[in-house]
Amino acid sequence: MEGLSAFIPIVILLVLFYLLLILPNQLQGRRVRKMQQSLNVGEQVITVGGLVGSVAELGQDVITLDVGHGTRVRVTRASIAQRVGPSLPQAQ
Repeated sequence: MEGLSAFIPIVILLVLFYLLLILPNQLQGRRVRKMQQSLNVGEQVITVGGLVGSVAELGQDVITLDVGHGTRVRVTRASIAQRVGPSLPQAQ
C-alpha cells in the first residue's frame, strides 16, 4: 500500500496536465476544423498568415479568396484561421 501511495501525486499531476494543456488544444482544433469545413461562398475569413478575404470558390482542399480589386488568391482550407463574418455584396 505504501508503494501505491507514492504514485498518487504523479497520477494527479498527469491528470491535471491533460485537463489543463492537452484537452483545451484538442477542443480548439476540433472547432477550427469544423469552421473550415462549414465555410460558404461570400463569407469573410482571415488566414493564418493574416490575409483577409472573401470566399469566392470552394474546393475539396483549396479555397479561392477574393482579396479586393479583383485579386484572387488560392489557399488551402487548413490555412483559414477564423471567420470574420459575411461579406457585403460587391457592386459591379
